Amino acid sequence: MNKTRSREGQLLVEAVIAIGVFTIAIVGIIGIIARAIHEGHTVGDQFIAANLAAEGLEVTKNIIDSNVINNRPWNSGVSPGSYQVDYASASLGPQIITPGGSPASQYNSSGLQALLFNAGNDTYNYSSGSPTTFKRYITVQYIAGSSQIRVVCTVFWITTERSGNIGSLTVSTDFLNWR
Repeated sequence: MNKTRSREGQLLVEAVIAIGVFTIAIVGIIGIIARAIHEGHTVGDQFIAANLAAEGLEVTKNIIDSNVINNRPWNSGVSPGSYQVDYASASLGPQIITPGGSPASQYNSSGLQALLFNAGNDTYNYSSGSPTTFKRYITVQYIAGSSQIRVVCTVFWITTERSGNIGSLTVSTDFLNWR
């Protein structure tokens, strides 16, 4: 009779240990899944920012190409300054005043508008759609007189890492009057 009771107690201890190990494994897996979801959001925001920055450079390139095709001076309408452009911009539009300082102070300046996302055609613009946390501007600089133009595009967004942190990405390219 003692051996049976001892065996029953051992089975109970083994069951408690198995449940503990199983619980620790499940909690670990849930932590990994939560971290993967968070990192997915972070990478998604960085991917969008990189494409928005490239689009800002591409708008300027399209304006320069349009000038050449229409036999205008290659840099017509591409004056030094800072501008907000969207994918459909045919010109740089009015200049904006861009603040200096940290990404947070630049993001929070009243001079920058947030881009809107139009789900109907999957575009970011300033005229229609749902508000996003992304803000973008381009800066045009003349290098070596008027034979070279440097375009710098900066994109800001509120990160998902910690509430209120501002992410930023800057890309640039030079255009040459080679024609």
